[in-house]
Amino acid sequence: MSECNLKQADLSELLGVSLSRVKAMTSGRVKHLTREESEVLIRRLNIRADWLINGEGRMFDEPEIDPEFTAQMGAAMRTLELVKALPLTDVERWRLEALITGDAAADALLIANALRAQSLPPDEAALLDNYRHADEDGREAARRVLSSLAKQKRA
Repeated sequence: MSECNLKQADLSELLGVSLSRVKAMTSGRVKHLTREESEVLIRRLNIRADWLINGEGRMFDEPEIDPEFTAQMGAAMRTLELVKALPLTDVERWRLEALITGDAAADALLIANALRAQSLPPDEAALLDNYRHADEDGREAARRVLSSLAKQKRA
C-alpha cells in the first residue's frame, strides 16, 4: 500500500471490499485474494500477477517504451544541444527550440508564430533584434523616434 501511496480506506474503496477485509489482507490473515481483487490490483495499480501469486520479482509492471520514440527523443535532444552551441540570439534560439520540440497537434499556434516571425524582412529583423538587446533608455529612445516617424507619416 505504501508503494502506491494508499491508505487502508483507499484500498477498501478501490477493491470494493470492507475495511475489515483490507485490514485482514494487510495483516497477513488473508492467504488468497479473490479473482476480482487480483484483477483490480493488476489492472488499476499495474501490479504484476506473478508478484501477487508468489511475491517474487518486481511488484509493478514497467510500461514498455517504444524504441522508435526513444530514438526520436534522443535525436531531438542532440539537436537541441547543437542549437545551444550556435551563435544565435535568444529569439532565434527560442524559434528553433519551438520547431524542434513542438507537437504539431498541441503546439500548432506556437510553431506557426515561430515560422511567421522568421519571415520579417532583414532590415526589420535587425531593428527588432537591436531593440531587444538595448537597455531601457535605448528602448525608450527608439519608441520616441518611431512614434515621431509615425506621426509625420499620418500628417
